[in-house]
Amino acid sequence: MEEDRELEEQFIDRLAERIKRMGLVAPAIFFLEAHKPLSFIGGQVLYFSRPFLGVLFGFQNISLAAKILSTPGGVEKLLKKLEE
Repeated sequence: MEEDRELEEQFIDRLAERIKRMGLVAPAIFFLEAHKPLSFIGGQVLYFSRPFLGVLFGFQNISLAAKILSTPGGVEKLLKKLEE
């Protein structure tokens, strides 16, 4: 359980750093805030499409993204990292 939480934190850190390097912090924050109520559905779509997207992006990355979107507060963690 602790290992899963640590993997999630590392994934959020990597994702936030990549968004910052690309210079997309403001659009990402706007998009996440606007679609926060739909994050659970987005997570379920990622779980469903994992066999297809996993080949392109890595199965563990898709699973972590789906878990973050599906859990309450997951999007908030990403937003906090982006706002730092």
